[in-house]
Amino acid sequence: MDAYLIWLILALVLLGAEMMLSTIYLLACTAGCVASCITAVLGGNFTSQCYILAIVTIVGVIIAYTYRRKIRKLSPNTDCNDLDKGQRVVVEDVLTDGSAKVNYRGALWTAYLNEGNLTKGTYFVEKVEGTRLILTK
Repeated sequence: MDAYLIWLILALVLLGAEMMLSTIYLLACTAGCVASCITAVLGGNFTSQCYILAIVTIVGVIIAYTYRRKIRKLSPNTDCNDLDKGQRVVVEDVLTDGSAKVNYRGALWTAYLNEGNLTKGTYFVEKVEGTRLILTK
């Protein structure tokens, strides 16, 4: 079997593993195998194929590492957390601790007033903290 076929098969195996594992580093190894395959097609010896593999893989891993660090520094989108802000909630029964169980979006939520205790009436959602609704007048 020719050397370029071995490099190509190895590249395809690594690409399949990348698709299953979702790591960006295996793409660098795949690029190194493809570069070695091209070197083999152009007539390079095995030593030069391995050098090309090592150089391309190392450069790819460095690029992947810096890319992942840059992604990690991005702040999360906080606008998605405010989708419930301003929605109307009707409080029908108040518990002894000043909170209430309210039906909101088809589920039972525990609701608290941002300052003080709840009474019966209509309130608006100020924010959502986990499974709790913080309400305001």
